[in-house]
Amino acid sequence: MTTRKGIYLAIAIIALIGLGNVLAQTQFRAQHPPSPRQHHHVPMPPTAATQFGDPLAGLTPAQLADFAAGPDEFESVDTAETGCENCHRAIMLTGPNPIHALDRKLVPLFSDLLLHDMGSLGDGIAQGTAATAEMKTAPLWGLRARTPLLHDGRAATIDAAIRLHDGEAARVRDRYTRLSPAQQQQLLDFLKSI
Repeated sequence: MTTRKGIYLAIAIIALIGLGNVLAQTQFRAQHPPSPRQHHHVPMPPTAATQFGDPLAGLTPAQLADFAAGPDEFESVDTAETGCENCHRAIMLTGPNPIHALDRKLVPLFSDLLLHDMGSLGDGIAQGTAATAEMKTAPLWGLRARTPLLHDGRAATIDAAIRLHDGEAARVRDRYTRLSPAQQQQLLDFLKSI
């Protein structure tokens, strides 16, 4: 089973309870070489990712369609050279590390941890090598539990935070504002689920 639902659940199992599983491993094996270190994890068959406490099991087909549309909206805003995932990358791979728990691990961070020119969203403070309009991409995981949003707390909602994006993210913000209200809600619901 290699559906988007299965992939997101597989990632959630890794992130929330720390269990390794075949589905998540095979999705990224081609892009990331395996660690030469011996990994000790609890192997799980791909189907277990959707059988292990599936939070979507009780949803109607219409609700499941809405759930599946959120990641689609996240990716549809991600077109051309700029988009959500250009900065808010769903998965990062940690680098080599002598600490086994940190060595080449998949992290569903939804960030690239890099500085980006955010135009008017910047705080006007130069720090180290960061210019006054540059900011580090904030990870989106756990977004539903954070308020207020943005580095200075100026956004009360996820929608407001997206609408305040500027600079390198202005085109993504503009694409978001052109989505229908239903598509915007699907995207917001997805962001609240990660």
